[in-house]
Amino acid sequence: GRTECGIHSTRKKIKQMRKEAEKAGRDFEGTTSLPCPGCDYEISPETFDDVVFGSGKENDGFLLLEFYSPLCGGCKEFAPKFKKIVKAANQGGGGRIKTGRFDITEHDVPKSGVDRGISIEATPDLYLVKSAVAKSGSTVIHYDGEHEVEPILQWMSKETGLDVG
Repeated sequence: GRTECGIHSTRKKIKQMRKEAEKAGRDFEGTTSLPCPGCDYEISPETFDDVVFGSGKENDGFLLLEFYSPLCGGCKEFAPKFKKIVKAANQGGGGRIKTGRFDITEHDVPKSGVDRGISIEATPDLYLVKSAVAKSGSTVIHYDGEHEVEPILQWMSKETGLDVG
């Protein structure tokens, strides 16, 4: 199935939590994290360009990118599935598929991502980024199927030409 959380309701929740913390006279600690064992990157706005579109990746590499929020029930539900997907990508990708996550709870998608068609309306959301080959630039592909392990691995295999999972 596909369980999602709207970005606007998540941001509203954060605002409320921040207000309550201020009222109680304590610092807002931010959100809890949602661990991603095996992920290659926890991407921040500062590292986004380099990790997602940077020349650091091999010319024939791929990045599976999850946009998520630790406050989102759907993201929490998807986390163990994503862990299996990460493991399959690490094993079946022959080192050519990297995995990363971007917490959109308090950060917008950086302009470089928006300019290449990344648009997040709900989380969790998955994109596959094919590294820039020569000067043609990176290709960004959005996943819009079920948030289940098998369909995602099939989609990744189709898009990468690698036997994932």
